[in-house]
Amino acid sequence: MSLSVFALVIAASFFQSWWNFHLKKVTVDKSAFLFVGWLVFGLIAVPISLFFMEKPLSPDWWHFVIATGLIQGLYLVVLSTAYTLADVSLIFPLARGFSIALTTITLVVFAGQPINIWGGAGICVVVLGALVLSLRHLTSQKTRMGVLMALVIGLLVASYSVLDSFGAQKIPIVFYVAVMNISAPLFALPWLFQSKKKDFVIVFRQHLPLALAVAFAGSAAYLIVVWAYTKAPPHYVLALREISIVLTTVLGVVYLKEPMTRLKTLGITLIVLGILLIKLA
Repeated sequence: MSLSVFALVIAASFFQSWWNFHLKKVTVDKSAFLFVGWLVFGLIAVPISLFFMEKPLSPDWWHFVIATGLIQGLYLVVLSTAYTLADVSLIFPLARGFSIALTTITLVVFAGQPINIWGGAGICVVVLGALVLSLRHLTSQKTRMGVLMALVIGLLVASYSVLDSFGAQKIPIVFYVAVMNISAPLFALPWLFQSKKKDFVIVFRQHLPLALAVAFAGSAAYLIVVWAYTKAPPHYVLALREISIVLTTVLGVVYLKEPMTRLKTLGITLIVLGILLIKLA
């Protein structure tokens, strides 16, 4: 992996951790918050993206938009619901670690994507570090539903990551990401609008600037990662971006006054070590 790709994926991780941290902090309904931010930002971004069409659309481009939009719409609902059931320090590391493992297995075994000993070792160490960060929660009966939701999120992330790795080869990336901001919320609309109508109005009137900022940060991270899929093996990119787990954990310690335990220190150390191994791949 080149240094430029490595550095940009690390930058994407900062955006990823920032928006997840602020989603956890907001006091309004999180599903409505994500929906309003993503949809309004998408309506702004799609016309702009038309000026950055660096290649024509392939005939089957809409297949990827529909499939990924459907999965990401479900992801928005499940993620926002999960953060109401368990702490971000459980949901985020466990979901991301599980998604790395699933994506790697899928791409290597079924798509024939390359992997060498350094990259394989790095991915394993990153996944282990993510699991260590979640370990103290896994024995608590109160967080069983949170664990289940985290695994579902991991499955959804792995699914759209695999689709994105192929979609990025066929669709102009800026347009792809912009359209996803619209398609994902729209697929979630029937469930959300039925149960969150009042929350949508509250978010739109009182929290729109922060919702747009979160959507921008998420889209920026997504754009960089989808672009990186065209420059490096997708499973390396997905594992590398999990430095965001470390950043989110640090934000939780600094701003939410969560304790820095030995398990957290070990988990952070393992993830950083895994990322260094991936850089050698």
